Amino acid sequence: METVSTPRPPPAPPKPKPPTRHVPPQPSPGSLPQTSQMPSADTAGFHAEARALWRAIHGDSPPLARPAFFPEAAYVRLKAIGDPRDDYTNRLLEDYALDIRTAHQLLGAEAAAARLVGVQVPSAHADWVPVGTCENDVGYYEVPNSRVL
Repeated sequence: METVSTPRPPPAPPKPKPPTRHVPPQPSPGSLPQTSQMPSADTAGFHAEARALWRAIHGDSPPLARPAFFPEAAYVRLKAIGDPRDDYTNRLLEDYALDIRTAHQLLGAEAAAARLVGVQVPSAHADWVPVGTCENDVGYYEVPNSRVL
């Protein structure tokens, strides 16, 4: 019995890799100059932060909400107190975690079925907090009565 071999086709050339898009590094929020421009709640970045906050509340996992929280470098620059890094770590982050855990508890027994509907930011009620208020070296906007729905 004679064996007949079928010629194999040559291997396909490798697929070209998609071009790599260079994304420049983003500056640290604490290194940016403060402006008097009112931030927008209608940006992709804001919506991503709102989703991160919701994931943290829904999953009872405060670390998931860090992208939505006040950046440490910006807080250190803002506060005119003895040790702003220590205050950030041992007070602000702890209080933020407590708020997230409390919000999770408010979801109740049906927490797993809860869904993010939206975020209300009543921009018409925004206030400029001037330098010197609450031991701050930098002014900023606050928007009271903002809500996660």
